[in-house]
Amino acid sequence: MSSFEIKTIAQVDSPYKSKFGVPRQSGIVKTDKTRIIFEKEIPKDAFQELKDDNFIWIIFIFDQCDSEKYQVRPPRLGGNKKIGVYATRSPFRPNNIGLSLCRINKMEYNNNQMIFTVEGLDLADKTSVIDIKPYHPVYDRAWADSEYWFGEANVKKLPVIFPESLKIPSEDLKFIEDVLCGDPRPAYHDDENRIYKIELLNYDIDFRFHNNQIIVERLIRK
Repeated sequence: MSSFEIKTIAQVDSPYKSKFGVPRQSGIVKTDKTRIIFEKEIPKDAFQELKDDNFIWIIFIFDQCDSEKYQVRPPRLGGNKKIGVYATRSPFRPNNIGLSLCRINKMEYNNNQMIFTVEGLDLADKTSVIDIKPYHPVYDRAWADSEYWFGEANVKKLPVIFPESLKIPSEDLKFIEDVLCGDPRPAYHDDENRIYKIELLNYDIDFRFHNNQIIVERLIRK
């Protein structure tokens, strides 16, 4: 097989400090707390015609998923069934390259460096970006009769219960709630006594699942 050299063009500055808790798809949590910081050697004219509110595809490296699997266990199937990797969006792939969609909220060029503030991106902090491409509202939705074999793709949202008298900024609280309500637990976990730990923004969070709710047991700012 041929091999190719790929270079990093940018790095993600994200509120998702580890891969646990990252939304399962882009656009589920529409936070604007994520930035894409491009390498300084990329000239400003490389971004000519891109504007605020444009949607872009982010092509990136799953650098926390080191694998060459050809069969995987998708979470949507409860982690109990193996299927071919190319029928899934699993991050565990022979070539660990990913694709994600986001909206540019703000473009800034400071000190010879381009920085995008983006909305809806589902990538962990420090993810390496290898390319971006514009989303086309006609061509990228051209096949009206297309189907995905998983069928219904709606994400369930659970109530999130926080400790009383919690004093954190409302926008941080809203972001944490948006992440947790999507139930970030592995689909095959059903132990209601298990405590899960997650890092979001500058917070360490412990939570559990009980009576079809997400119960936040501890939330501490680091």
